[in-house]
Amino acid sequence: MISKTPVPKREIVEIIMRTIPLKSVRSILKIKEETDVHRRLEDYSKNELVQVLVSTAEGRAAFEEAKAKYPLTTRPTLYMVSVSKFPDRDSLFATTENLAMQGYDEKVWFGSDKSIRSAYMITAAREYRIDPPFLEVPLVYEKKIEYVIADPDSEDYGEVDEVLSLENAIIWYCNKFNHALLLCGDFPAVKPILTFGNLKLGIRWQLPYLSEDMLKRLAEGATPRSASFSSLVDIFDDEFDVQAMTIYDQALGDTISYQKLIRDESRQQTAGFYSTHPDLVFGGVGISRQYGRIWTPTKLRKDTLLALSINLIQKTEIELAREAEINLDGFIAYYRNIPVIIRGKKIGLIQRRIFDKLIEAVITARKSANHEVEFDASFIHDLIGQSEHLA
Repeated sequence: MISKTPVPKREIVEIIMRTIPLKSVRSILKIKEETDVHRRLEDYSKNELVQVLVSTAEGRAAFEEAKAKYPLTTRPTLYMVSVSKFPDRDSLFATTENLAMQGYDEKVWFGSDKSIRSAYMITAAREYRIDPPFLEVPLVYEKKIEYVIADPDSEDYGEVDEVLSLENAIIWYCNKFNHALLLCGDFPAVKPILTFGNLKLGIRWQLPYLSEDMLKRLAEGATPRSASFSSLVDIFDDEFDVQAMTIYDQALGDTISYQKLIRDESRQQTAGFYSTHPDLVFGGVGISRQYGRIWTPTKLRKDTLLALSINLIQKTEIELAREAEINLDGFIAYYRNIPVIIRGKKIGLIQRRIFDKLIEAVITARKSANHEVEFDASFIHDLIGQSEHLA
């Protein structure tokens, strides 16, 4: 049985046409002389095509080269990660080389009852010598997959069993930026991977919360196909009498409903899917403000993903700098997933809202001529009420 491959079918067909003699292709697949081989190959399954491709040494080598260009076996999701500390190049290489040599023995263990049991390294970090140079940190993680036994002859028929799958993830980072990109096919693995980076590599990082303007900048030049909105108020005074909604249309950007929703100040866009994105040749891209999540339905080559990642980081940092000047609410909310620890204890939601207002006041005061800011009475009342948790 041939294992699942991330290489798209269209690329496997092209590799066969380049590397395998047409006579051999016709013989293996029993394609008649009068039939166009290229067109006929599209009718076969990916596994059948791979069998043809690996029938020669040249084909096997070309297939291995193609697989190396697709880092994940699933369609990748990218997560923008805010980085406050990252090891320098030489330290990273030395540490990851040791971790890769130790392999499973140097894992971070999360528990046999968890969907992600462990994370570790089997390959050391490397550097992409592009401008600017990017570091690549490859990781693997154990994913538990539960399934129901379907064999009617099995004595365990209908029972739930589990199997472990070893999955890949990649971190891309350049010290020119304050963000890294995490490529991962499973959302439940994101926080375990961040934990591994913190414990084993000394990385301090957190998932951000993108502002609405950041979402719009990342989607700039693309065509909206779907959009999700949530309400900022509890009382609705229009036909959209729901707290949250997602709308879709092939020509969504031209619809009255979409135009009305994006102009409605009582609602905010939380996610969207966009086609014809300027940073992608194939497929579209989805963007969610929560956790800085970016996904694509198309399996993309590593070089395409890296180019997309660089553009996303650059756009995010430009918008973040802009919001620090003109939209403090969005700027502070960007860091809301970073826990605030006071006297060894994480503060709660109520205290966090007050803390964020204090941060906003500090930034505002520093920008003012006299370095002062005035609080309203209600905020002072709330601050005094929560002072024991914030002192």
